[in-house]
Amino acid sequence: MEASKSYVVAIDQGTTSSRAILYDLTGKELAVVSEELTVKFPAEAWVEQDPEDIWQSVRRALETLLKDIEPTQVLSIGISNQRETVLAWDPANGQAYGPAIGWQCRRSASICAQLKTEGWEQRVAEKTGLVIDAYFSGSKIRWLIENVPEVASKLAAGSLVFGTVDSWILYNLTKSSGTPALATEPSNACRTMLYNIHSKDWDDELLPLFGVSRENLVAIKPSCGFFGAYRTSGVDIPITAMLGDQQSSLFGHGCVEKDTAKCTFGTGAFLLLHTGATPLA
Repeated sequence: MEASKSYVVAIDQGTTSSRAILYDLTGKELAVVSEELTVKFPAEAWVEQDPEDIWQSVRRALETLLKDIEPTQVLSIGISNQRETVLAWDPANGQAYGPAIGWQCRRSASICAQLKTEGWEQRVAEKTGLVIDAYFSGSKIRWLIENVPEVASKLAAGSLVFGTVDSWILYNLTKSSGTPALATEPSNACRTMLYNIHSKDWDDELLPLFGVSRENLVAIKPSCGFFGAYRTSGVDIPITAMLGDQQSSLFGHGCVEKDTAKCTFGTGAFLLLHTGATPLA
């Protein structure tokens, strides 16, 4: 490791704000920049955000954080994000279509009720570890396809991808380097109802239930590894980790062994338990 590498940067993209945090290599927090984010409630139990607002809040926080240091001093960037919130965009140019549907949003409850009526509950639970619920991203994706004409037409033309917030941030960060990345990782993928927790891949039986194919989704990569680079002031800073906020919190609190747990309090209260290497029903 180069001696000049003095810092790591964390991006914490949440429901109501985006933060950029500067750490030294011992893990000591040195600086924090926070940008507020608007949440919209267009109808009862509907929650959405503007995809461009999410990205611009991240960009502003990151650039403000980096303005007083040399980008060459940053070893890497990591991303933590609000989970389940999902959006659609054209990978050729980054144009988003429709809103980012928030994790709290219930607009796709009727889609979930239909899947339950069709008898999919047990199969979905066996493969994903999840109950069929509007909380998770899959039914939100299907709602976008069925209710936003531009999403449906772009999908039919083969020029659309769906992704959770981590992949949207990653795409825009890496676009700056000229090589936009289309990727997510397991802690976000497993919250979509599209990911098989046993094969650790998108599930070909479940994808059609939500109107998508593999071509409409980003690649799943390990949570820790090289995802691409963010270019600022002519310097490429590698992005080397992504993790959904609650699993990130579990790891950050040192819950890396079976039967350890944490509860965090933010927009909601989230209790996570480390179950070990064997999935538990």
